[in-house]
Amino acid sequence: MKATLKARYEVNESASAVATFAIDAGDVRLTASISDATFVLSLEKPGAFILDCHLPTKVHLPFMNSIRLMENTVNLTYTHAPRDNRAALDGSVALDFSNRVSVSYSFGTPGACKVKYIYAHGELRRTVLEPC
Repeated sequence: MKATLKARYEVNESASAVATFAIDAGDVRLTASISDATFVLSLEKPGAFILDCHLPTKVHLPFMNSIRLMENTVNLTYTHAPRDNRAALDGSVALDFSNRVSVSYSFGTPGACKVKYIYAHGELRRTVLEPC
């Protein structure tokens, strides 16, 4: 088990302070952060889920997973924000080194399905084309 504490105080027109305390316990990370206006409590298992509680206003809960489909890795993320009455499903797949497809769908929103194709060109894949 490993714990870290970070704090920052900035002196400017509106002085602000932030403190973060994190505990790594095996494959789970618990983080508590406090600033001038918010208190955030977060529980995370990398690659599986994150539970964010911005007290007292909102809760944000994404679940992440990857599956193999026809020899390609498909990354899926389901996000639920109960206070905002919002849920979304995002997925992406890299067909090869140059071609990637992403799909995003927000439940309960008309016209909320978005499909994006990304092509990376060149030896270093630095030129990216995203048709609109």
